[in-house]
Amino acid sequence: MSQDKPPLRPTPKPRKISGPKPPRPQAVETSSSAQSGAAEPEDAKRKNAAVGESRPRINLLLWRADPSVRYQPLVTALASFLIVVMVLALVALGSNIGDARNQIRAEITIQVPPGDGGFDASISEAAGAAGNRLLAQVESVLDSQAGIASYRLLNVQEIRDLLEPWMGQGVELAGLPVPYVFAVQRQVEGDPLAAGLDLVSLKGALDAIEPNIVVDDHASTLEGLDGLEQTFQVLGLVVFFVMLLLLAVLNAIAANVAIRTQNQVLEVLFLSGANDGFLVRQFMWFALDFGVRGLLVGTVLGGAAYLGGLWALGLSAHMGPWLGFSMIQILAMLLVWLAVLGISVLATRQVIARRLKEIY
Repeated sequence: MSQDKPPLRPTPKPRKISGPKPPRPQAVETSSSAQSGAAEPEDAKRKNAAVGESRPRINLLLWRADPSVRYQPLVTALASFLIVVMVLALVALGSNIGDARNQIRAEITIQVPPGDGGFDASISEAAGAAGNRLLAQVESVLDSQAGIASYRLLNVQEIRDLLEPWMGQGVELAGLPVPYVFAVQRQVEGDPLAAGLDLVSLKGALDAIEPNIVVDDHASTLEGLDGLEQTFQVLGLVVFFVMLLLLAVLNAIAANVAIRTQNQVLEVLFLSGANDGFLVRQFMWFALDFGVRGLLVGTVLGGAAYLGGLWALGLSAHMGPWLGFSMIQILAMLLVWLAVLGISVLATRQVIARRLKEIY
């Protein structure tokens, strides 16, 4: 027994060394992080971040991950490039279609039959209408209608230009059954539709003069423009959501690769007291960082490609006042940023949270 006591006395010494054992996981952390190439100050920051004393740095976990993860910003840049070009083009197209629609709505045309003798090429805006009884009656009706800002009779050359796609250039119109055409401008008070022109009353007054007079408010053309705009909008939304879905899948794959290459670091962080929420936030900051990098590249290249395309096609007049963009286009790009970053962070969060539950 007396020989057994000396080994019992040194036992407190190991206890004194292990007494301040809170720093000991730090030593394990240092050794294991030294294997992964991290320095001791980074271990201290990691320990403080696990306790909540400082904000975690996004590069503590993942900068030494699989090389394929490092190319994630390039994937985001490619997706955002395509989205930015598509959104800018669709916004510009929608704006141009809207301007054309308002211009068409603001004008109606009245086609007056030429009579038995056919078209009289000597008629012009200056004196032709006064020399033709039917045209003079039409002008009288137009003068009496409310909601009309102005009107004019198209000259011979303008009618030739209208008929050129079907009849070719330099067609002699004299004697042909080509109608005379009045271009009537509505009174525009904000919305052209609210100008107050009563088309039913106008058509009734003209029918009383000549039943074959045609009043064209371009309803079929407007329907075609509306259908074209809706088609492009649906197509753009489909492509946009497909690109977002593809981006979410690629972010999920990158998150899986990253967490598989960080098993040692994750074990050390769990030993130092880190919880799932802390680890998920680390990966979310990682996805946010890579998403911002990719978006910057994609937005710059996409905007440059859009402006270069307008310049190459001779459409530089359609450039906006803000570095070539309109305010609506700038707001659309901001929405693209929010959508891309949101889908990247959310996809990463879902994948990492599920994987942590499966592993630990």
